[in-house]
Amino acid sequence: MYKPVEYEADLPEFPTPHPPLPVAGCDDCVRYLAQHAAAERDGDGSRAADVRVLWRSHLARTHGTGAGARTGAAR
Repeated sequence: MYKPVEYEADLPEFPTPHPPLPVAGCDDCVRYLAQHAAAERDGDGSRAADVRVLWRSHLARTHGTGAGARTGAAR
């Protein structure tokens, strides 16, 4: 009979990635910020990650700030 493995050591906590900063005056950035905050509030890490991916893609396409940008500078 199968018995699950029990671990005695606590697994490390991984830090939650920060969302990008919204570009001033961009309604889409504000929408992504609200969606990310709602996902985190609801404890939905998968949805929060999806929003970060879409948001960084938006930043690269629309603002030219790069996919990994964490700047709030308007372009």
